[in-house]
Amino acid sequence: MRHEFCLLCQKPIFESTSLWNYLVSCDMLCERCRSSLKKIDGIRMLTNLPVRVLYDYNTDFQKCIIQYKECYDEALASMFLYDFKSKLKRKYKNAVLIPMPSSIEKKKERGFDHVEKMFECLDLPIIHCLCKTENYDQKMQNKLGRSHIHDIMRLNENIILPDKKIILIDDICTSGSTLVAAYELLKEKSKNIEACVLASRAETVGKKRRKKFEKQNLRNYT
Repeated sequence: MRHEFCLLCQKPIFESTSLWNYLVSCDMLCERCRSSLKKIDGIRMLTNLPVRVLYDYNTDFQKCIIQYKECYDEALASMFLYDFKSKLKRKYKNAVLIPMPSSIEKKKERGFDHVEKMFECLDLPIIHCLCKTENYDQKMQNKLGRSHIHDIMRLNENIILPDKKIILIDDICTSGSTLVAAYELLKEKSKNIEACVLASRAETVGKKRRKKFEKQNLRNYT
């Protein structure tokens, strides 16, 4: 589906791109808005958990994620993985995705699961086996401490996980405490766990580390 107007700035997409790009691209963002999102595609290590980071969590990305999550702009969901969809489909072939949980209150407020919605374009099984026992956001983390997330995240023991690689997915990785808590809950269930997030601070991510990691463990990635 070709979009006539950019979903972020609302300007005609054709105004900021060549005719050729306009004809062959199905991007929902104009060239200016797309280029404002700084791609990283590197690896951040959280203890023993490798986390693939796609974008730098800069000001422009923050604006996009706020519009999507807090303004309930569900139409933006497919824009985040637009440049990575083909790569990730090959990389995570035969894997299962486990999203980091939102509180029940937040899900009801938004009307959709924001993490699942962004990653559903990969056409991979998504398993909801983690839950939060209370609402928990960045403000609460700063107030209560990062270790508090370990006390409020639970694993649904009634769900049987398939014998496949597990990919933990989330939108933003700041301290990494949520991903680490999920990893601790799941590591006894699977020895093959990785994570993929949309954004983190660029200084926490290593591209050389990504290349080494891909060479050793992900031969199907191109």
